[in-house]
Amino acid sequence: MNEEWIHIKNAILESANEKIGEQRKERIQDWYDEECQIAMKEKNDARKKCLNKETRKNREEYEEKRKIATKLCRRKKREMWNKKIEEIKGANIKKM
Repeated sequence: MNEEWIHIKNAILESANEKIGEQRKERIQDWYDEECQIAMKEKNDARKKCLNKETRKNREEYEEKRKIATKLCRRKKREMWNKKIEEIKGANIKKM
């Protein structure tokens, strides 16, 4: 019974892939630029340093880098969404 089910499942999946294909959801990452990459790398390096030798100074440095990276990425993402909203509003005004 179990083998029959596996055979049926595989047949359905193969035919679906042939007809429809596989679609991947694209992530919206217009906001993730070089500045964000640098901030995230610095944060990750500080985290590794903190994990290797946990001192008060290393912990504070990591927390500061994490706070900076989080704020930067949040600001960039907010700017991107605001820009997209303005584009949509502009397109709607032109249609009217």
